[in-house]
Amino acid sequence: MRRILALLVMVLCASTAHAANNTLLASDNFSSGSLAAGWTAIPTQVKSQVAGTPFVAEPPSTSAAGRQYWSGLTWPNDQASEATFAHLVIDNASSIDLWVRVQSGSYSGYVVSIGSSATQVTARLYRCDSGTFTDLTDVLSGLTDTVGDVWTIQAAGSFIVVYQNGNMVMRYADATYTSGSPGFSQDSTSSVSASQVGSWRGYSAAQQDGIWQKQGTISGLSPLAGDIATGAGGLANATMLYEGNAQILSGTVYKMWFSAGHPTAETNTYYAESTDGFNWTRYGSAVLSSFGSPFIIKNGTTYYMYVQPSTSTGAGNFSVYTSTTGLTWTLQASNILGSLGGSGVWDGVTQWYFQPVAITGGTWYALYNGTNNNAVYQLKLGLATSTDGITWTKYSGNPVLTAPLGGSVVNSGALVNEGGTYYMWMYGNQPGTGSSTPNLDPGEGVRYQTTDFIHWTGLAHSLHRSQIYEGVNFIYGQSYPNGIFDINGKATMFIQSATSDSQAPSQYQFSTAIATAPIASVVLHNEDAMTQVASDGFTGGTGPLSANWTTPAGENALQIVSGNNVEGTSTSADSVQYYSGASFHADQYSEFTISTLSVNNLHSISPLVRVQSGSQSYYQVYITGPTGTSESDVVFYKDVAGTFTKFGPTITITTQVGDVIRVAVTTASDGNPILSFYQNGFLMLQSEDYGNSLTSGSPGIKINTSVLANAQITSWAAGNANVIPGYLVARRR
Repeated sequence: MRRILALLVMVLCASTAHAANNTLLASDNFSSGSLAAGWTAIPTQVKSQVAGTPFVAEPPSTSAAGRQYWSGLTWPNDQASEATFAHLVIDNASSIDLWVRVQSGSYSGYVVSIGSSATQVTARLYRCDSGTFTDLTDVLSGLTDTVGDVWTIQAAGSFIVVYQNGNMVMRYADATYTSGSPGFSQDSTSSVSASQVGSWRGYSAAQQDGIWQKQGTISGLSPLAGDIATGAGGLANATMLYEGNAQILSGTVYKMWFSAGHPTAETNTYYAESTDGFNWTRYGSAVLSSFGSPFIIKNGTTYYMYVQPSTSTGAGNFSVYTSTTGLTWTLQASNILGSLGGSGVWDGVTQWYFQPVAITGGTWYALYNGTNNNAVYQLKLGLATSTDGITWTKYSGNPVLTAPLGGSVVNSGALVNEGGTYYMWMYGNQPGTGSSTPNLDPGEGVRYQTTDFIHWTGLAHSLHRSQIYEGVNFIYGQSYPNGIFDINGKATMFIQSATSDSQAPSQYQFSTAIATAPIASVVLHNEDAMTQVASDGFTGGTGPLSANWTTPAGENALQIVSGNNVEGTSTSADSVQYYSGASFHADQYSEFTISTLSVNNLHSISPLVRVQSGSQSYYQVYITGPTGTSESDVVFYKDVAGTFTKFGPTITITTQVGDVIRVAVTTASDGNPILSFYQNGFLMLQSEDYGNSLTSGSPGIKINTSVLANAQITSWAAGNANVIPGYLVARRR
């Protein structure tokens, strides 16, 4: 899932890591016996020294800390600093710190300090202002220190986020420093060898996600200090147009209306313009106060904006305002749709995001979403019509779209009409993540299509939560499409990105992603950049799998039983087979559908990638049961010649019979594999094999169980990953 466009300043050794998916710009593993030439001491400070075999960075003395930033290039504003720890003594006197946005002219920037009390490792996030440190978060205690731990801090827009070994541990919003350079520092008053860094890496926020390359946050639209309170808040829920009638700039411009405010309410609606779609100028004040979640349609020379009171988001009446400029608005009606649907009705508890989508033959069409159960929180899509844009009638057949497997759909401004077919990139989710009760979070982009706004088809997965600032591997983040345009001949998506939505502190801001083709071509294909090569429905009758399958040496075979199900043949050892009937790229995926999975930790099923033909070696995602509960722990393992090693964090999901489970492996330009786990198309876990253990092989299946019938799969498929479609044929508008 990643394309590295990296400037490798130093060659990484195989045991080092990098932030999953982001573009590596500089690194140092200290192999020359000193700090690389790109390092400069933070103003008023001195640099670390390099010692030992293998080489590590450590403080210059017990009376002076080593503090440096990478000055060897001009860094993008969205950046990450990451280090692999070699040694940190728990002695209340030693620390290793990671910096982002270090200012070249002063001792200033953002820093996470990983230190220790007398008995445990602690971490704390600070803003440093000319040598004065301000706490941004409470101290995080009870951490463990392991040789090889990887710590990452990222500044993206106004978000500062910290990860330890792929787990988010800290986050905050602050608008003080918008640019600078990444770096690290280390300190010990007991012994210089008590604080040692094995390697360091610096990244931008650019990364590949299916057909999309994410660009990071939008210039000129990072949350301002007034949009943030106690590390939370930001910008959300944009609606966009591309037209003339510019109010800030001149000519034909991109226009955006959006909510801004603190996490408990989308306080006000604001406005911004851009001539290129990437660099934005924000209007100096709110264009509408006390209303948020704006959606805009233009009829003739009049703009219609539909909003909801900020004090009753999700439950209040929808209002409509009109304007000829987009800046000054006049109220036309304060209750255009009527009240909530009532007890038992699909939208009886919540109504959100009233969005006009078309005016055809004198009829106005609008979408909105709702639910009748805020505990389950399955949002569905409804339709309303009008003759004047003021008074609306709910469609009698609502809801018009319900997501599969208990998930949610939320409409968005990312809507296009291609040849009479409307395509909308919506917010979708995999319910039950980290909880026995389905929840709206985490969420990411899904695409549906319609010709009449009543019948919706063509579910395709789009943007995933793959960024640190979107809460990758965290259960509350989001990557929510808000708008889509062709810019410079390529589909460009505007995204509402959040490290967390429903868990405080809630944080929102805007980012972009660019495809390799125009919208008319994008909608002809799936967006996950994966191409199926082989499949097996196991319809050949009970008994062994077909001749296309091979059992690795030292493993047991699988077998087909009634109902086209596949289970193991051993209750005391693994049953493993790989598909040898086709050739696969090194970047590949394997997926199957869960048929039966019972009893936690006693039964597991695993799609495999890069299975080796001559040894017991492969990558796997380990899925346990039972289905219908939140007890399924998910973790990546590599088996190298019979030795299992866990890597990356562990997450908890709720599995169901019928779930499609996929693992994909892709290769960065430095050779390290990235493993991605998908449940029903949603990215749930992503991590990296820092040791680059397996570089090729075949996809396969593994089942481990003490009762054969308690762990079964069906409908297997596999193919090549990170394959951008050819986009040879496209409809024209």
